[in-house]
Amino acid sequence: MILVRDQLRTIVFLEYTKRFNKIMSRLPVNARKPGSPYRLAALPEDDRLEVVSVFRDYFNMCSEEMWLKSAGRIDSGTWDIWCEGMKDAARTPAFPEAWSELADEYRYHPKFRKFMDVLIGAVAKEQTHLQPGASSGTSRPSKPGA
Repeated sequence: MILVRDQLRTIVFLEYTKRFNKIMSRLPVNARKPGSPYRLAALPEDDRLEVVSVFRDYFNMCSEEMWLKSAGRIDSGTWDIWCEGMKDAARTPAFPEAWSELADEYRYHPKFRKFMDVLIGAVAKEQTHLQPGASSGTSRPSKPGA
């Protein structure tokens, strides 16, 4: 029984990794780079809508991952890896822009919505503290994004 459970968890992990890669490959390279000047607001409307659609797919996947964790279908180690990936993604400039546009679509899942709001707030605070001239007087580069 334990072997079957472990196999199923491995399959879930691999399927979600495949989905993540497929979703991220649809984003422009600069949309995936922390610190890039890429902004949704600067895009032509058709391009902006296309990128927002990709982020919708990503946010849907993240909400499913949260459900898998809450239902006990994945272990804490897998959830921790996925959370770190979400933090990396949140470091990209388009991520919070897309979330602010799409957050209302997740009103049916208030736990996920709060999770994302907290995640984005924590990343924004981290980035503020890492900027040259921040109150600590030090800066360090952020980790590369997912």
